[in-house]
Amino acid sequence: MRSRRPNALGAAARCTWCYARRAQLTRADTPQALVTAIDRRIVIAQMRYALGAALCLINTYCSIACIFLVQLNYALAPSFRRPARA
Repeated sequence: MRSRRPNALGAAARCTWCYARRAQLTRADTPQALVTAIDRRIVIAQMRYALGAALCLINTYCSIACIFLVQLNYALAPSFRRPARA
């Protein structure tokens, strides 16, 4: 049951975001790139959590490490973008 919580929370986050867009609770001038980025972030996070949960079939410690690294990634939110050239 424990491994279903991140997936349930991710589904709730996705449903909440979709509802906010449908009900026009976001600003009308919200760029489409931002909407796409939020959608992508939610979906990719859930895929990473699913991978971490699936790793428990191989090794529990690998699963814990993977989920910890996913959490760390989203807590620190590192940026790997190249600086824009002038």
